[in-house]
Amino acid sequence: WQWLADRWNGFKEWAGNVWDGVKEKWANFWAWVKSWAIWDWLAQKWGELKNIAGIAWDGVVDVISTAWTGIVNVTQTVWQEVWNLLQTYWNNAVQLASTVFGAIWSFIANTWNNIKSTTSSIWGAIWEFLRNQWETIKTFGGNIFGILADLITGKIDLRKAITRIWDEIKDFLSNTWTNIKTLGETIWSALSNFFSNQWELIKQLASTIWTAIKDFFVSNWEATKEAASNIWNAIKTFFSTTWEAIKTAVTNTWTAIKDF
Repeated sequence: WQWLADRWNGFKEWAGNVWDGVKEKWANFWAWVKSWAIWDWLAQKWGELKNIAGIAWDGVVDVISTAWTGIVNVTQTVWQEVWNLLQTYWNNAVQLASTVFGAIWSFIANTWNNIKSTTSSIWGAIWEFLRNQWETIKTFGGNIFGILADLITGKIDLRKAITRIWDEIKDFLSNTWTNIKTLGETIWSALSNFFSNQWELIKQLASTIWTAIKDFFVSNWEATKEAASNIWNAIKTFFSTTWEAIKTAVTNTWTAIKDF
């Protein structure tokens, strides 16, 4: 056993010396390898690669951030412009309906007043005709009665009576014709004024409605053009800023690659 113990101790000592020698040789070898200049060059290039990767990543992040901001801005602009446009359309439609309804109501009211005025003028003319005609008849009847009384009492002869009666008939017919002409002229004037006023009312109604419709379409067209212009400008800004971000990212990455 002692011999085995001595052999084991000797083996351990020998193994320890070998291990120490191997470690020393490896340390010397590793120190020699580390002394090579290529390691510094590789470390430098590794740092440059990491820098290129960082620049490229920052460029990608900037492009994505710029594009996302642009998309948000375009979306907000489109929504706001569409909403404003719908409000403009609605307000213009309400204004158009109000104007057209007001014009029609005014036309109806003025037409009714025109009818009342014309009817009143015609009725007044008829009433005046009847009154004048009644006075003419009374005068005619009274004169005829007086002539017959004079004939009966012998104040005048039959020839004179016939002549005077004929004169009364002529005056009666003349006055009646004058009354009829006056009635006809008054009615014609009332009807002429009615149709003239009514035509002016129709022209005014048509002009008001046409102007309201024209203003409706013009206002909507201007609002549509403005909304389209604002949306187009937002889209152009989006593509412009995104393109500039892409160019900047590519330029910075390419510069870093060239410097590598």
